Amino acid sequence: MIRPPGWSGVAFSERSDGDVRNDLDVRRSVAELLGVDDDWAELVQVHGDTVIEATEPGVGGEADALWTTQTGLPLAVFTADCFGVVLMGDEAVGVAHAGWRGAVAGVVAKL
Repeated sequence: MIRPPGWSGVAFSERSDGDVRNDLDVRRSVAELLGVDDDWAELVQVHGDTVIEATEPGVGGEADALWTTQTGLPLAVFTADCFGVVLMGDEAVGVAHAGWRGAVAGVVAKL
């Protein structure tokens, strides 16, 4: 688990943490360490530029970025050789799965 200095609510898991995407026990363990709910808002990632708003936990559809204004709603994207990007504002937070296709398409700018 990688948590940046000055923990601000952004964290990255590592392969050694286990499969947070498909193993609910691993997800619960990571969520507990972070102090967040284990029911996250996430996506069916398609390597594109679609951005959706997350208003509740669960899979929000096919996209590569999501954002929310809902306090306490964990957002998750999953990466292997792509980048996870986090944008934080005063009233919203967003995350993007930015592979080369999504980056070229402008997924981060659209987020």
